Amino acid sequence: MVLLQEPTPALERAFQADQVNVRHEAARALAVGDERAEDWLLEEASKGTGERQRALLLAAALMGTPQSHALVERAARKGRKPDTQRAFALLLYGSLHPNACEDAEKDWERCASAFERSCLLAGLLSRPQRMLVAPLPELIRKRKEEGSLAFLRLAESLVNDGYPGVAKPADLAASLLLSVDPRRTVLALDSKEARGDFPGLWSSSRLQAPPRTIADLQRLALVGDRIGAVLSLYEIEVRDRQALFHHYAARAVGEWESRWLWGAAGDLGLDLPGPIEGQKLRTCHVLGVMRLYRQDRNRGLVAARAYLPAARKAFAAEATLDQRWPAALLLAVVGEPMDREVIMAAFTEADPVWTYRFAPLWKFAHRRLGSATLANHWLDVWSRDLDSGWQGYLDREGPRWVAYALAGGSLAAENHALLSQRHESLEIVSKDYALDHVVYRDVIGFLLDGSYRWQQ
Repeated sequence: MVLLQEPTPALERAFQADQVNVRHEAARALAVGDERAEDWLLEEASKGTGERQRALLLAAALMGTPQSHALVERAARKGRKPDTQRAFALLLYGSLHPNACEDAEKDWERCASAFERSCLLAGLLSRPQRMLVAPLPELIRKRKEEGSLAFLRLAESLVNDGYPGVAKPADLAASLLLSVDPRRTVLALDSKEARGDFPGLWSSSRLQAPPRTIADLQRLALVGDRIGAVLSLYEIEVRDRQALFHHYAARAVGEWESRWLWGAAGDLGLDLPGPIEGQKLRTCHVLGVMRLYRQDRNRGLVAARAYLPAARKAFAAEATLDQRWPAALLLAVVGEPMDREVIMAAFTEADPVWTYRFAPLWKFAHRRLGSATLANHWLDVWSRDLDSGWQGYLDREGPRWVAYALAGGSLAAENHALLSQRHESLEIVSKDYALDHVVYRDVIGFLLDGSYRWQQ
């Protein structure tokens, strides 16, 4: 495996870009580098603009070495006055540092404001059990800050398979999000109670009890915020699931709802329709196959073989490895020797991010991961990364809830597609900076670029 040594001039320029997605993509590329990349990061971390420094902090948090973790911890050091670098570092520290809140009192004292405390707690939602270890819950309750208390209630719900409640709009919104998890007890609400000052998608996606009938669900148009109805596949009676899947599969045209729907179908072991002649391979098809293969190796392999010609064509036609990745996953499920050679040739010549990502896929394609348990783990990782089923929905919408809490109403939120519609009831955290401050771009970028998730 060839790893990045020192940043190329192009990568160095990317850290100074105005666009947050360009800076954060550079951070992910640097994070898989070797010791020389780490040395460069440690030397450069305090240089340049605040935006550049925050991107380098993200690289350090993702790199995950003792030295890079120490860099993030230093940036999150205690201070008397609010500081933009500390706020962002606390978000990264809570989310990605292995020792976050092992000493809860010390970490709580790092924070100089309600906003910084909320950044720390938002990060900890990726490992919510840490938020429940004494004395942190009591420290949170003593402050009586709306945002911190909401994060605590959400952490308790994530750990205990409960709900934050429905009395407060932000709690109700979080409860609706969690209600798509089919492992939980269904949230008892009628349609009027499930409405509020939050995205309508969160209401339309909830699983209901008693289950709705197939006739009722088939009458729903999959448009706008109602695309979340595809998750009702987890809700409806078993005997009606196959028919409802075929009904929705013919009507789900958007990328998000298609991935949620086909992932759900695979989770539930439904029969997957084969490709239509001339139809291009879509990511949703790959997700359906992978999730079915995880449940039933034989049926999943049959489904994968049906899509094999389309996958080969897609892999050859796409220009970038990111575009080729779904096809590569399906080719690996089948594991034909000729396909293994093709994907090997493409990925071994790739940049460090892709060579690092490719290693487990190569072993999976050769059936050399060692056990079915490990293979299932990687199937879960790959399908979740592509937004499959209810987990893919919650991986997108959960961070969106946090982004509204920390940065809702800011100029950065106004300019982001997922946050442009303002919901003041979700803006539960007191802000330290003017609404046009650039720090909110980095906060939103980290929360919504796939690096951050709630633990499920």
